[in-house]
Amino acid sequence: MYLKKITVQPGVQLVEYVRGTYTRVLEPGRHQRPRQAIYVPVTTREQIATVVPQEVPTADGLSVRVSASIRWVPA
Repeated sequence: MYLKKITVQPGVQLVEYVRGTYTRVLEPGRHQRPRQAIYVPVTTREQIATVVPQEVPTADGLSVRVSASIRWVPA
């Protein structure tokens, strides 16, 4: 039974569970909401993680500063 509506914002998907059972994934937009539904948000925006620069010794005794960043988009 649907009583209310729910709005999903861009960059987010909602996983819907009714009585503890997975029912559907809601894309951005307005959707009807079952009375006993629980929603788990999943961010679908691009994410970037960076690692703090590290001092790394080389074989010839020099020190090199290295940093890294990782970019991903949840599918």
